[in-house]
Amino acid sequence: MDPTRRNKLPLALAFVAALPLSGQSQPPRTIILIGPPGSGKTVQAEALEKTYRIPAISMAQLLRREVSRKSPMAKALAGSVDSILSDDQANDLMKARILRPDVANGFIVDGYPATAGQAKVFDQWLAELGSTAGEADIHI
Repeated sequence: MDPTRRNKLPLALAFVAALPLSGQSQPPRTIILIGPPGSGKTVQAEALEKTYRIPAISMAQLLRREVSRKSPMAKALAGSVDSILSDDQANDLMKARILRPDVANGFIVDGYPATAGQAKVFDQWLAELGSTAGEADIHI
């Protein structure tokens, strides 16, 4: 890679929060990948998914999957696909996903939170799970 170009690539940040649950030898991890489009979030999410053996949750994939279903949430989201997803819609979609049992050992989030409002709600969820974003390790 051209060394002058390397410094111009966007960065994806990863925030890792350990969420201790009783009876587990290793606490679950929540890894939040934040960065602009094309910064490598999805590539990193796939690599981390293999390393930590926890699901990678992509907001874009969640949205596409939900809209393809004929659920009430899909009908509510259908009008937002071509425009910007509201914080409430994004939060509802993400909360439905992280309440599934496969995230018991942690999860990786790609593309969420995208706004300050989403981040505030997500921080509240982490607090309810036993951690706060303030306790997260930040990796660049």
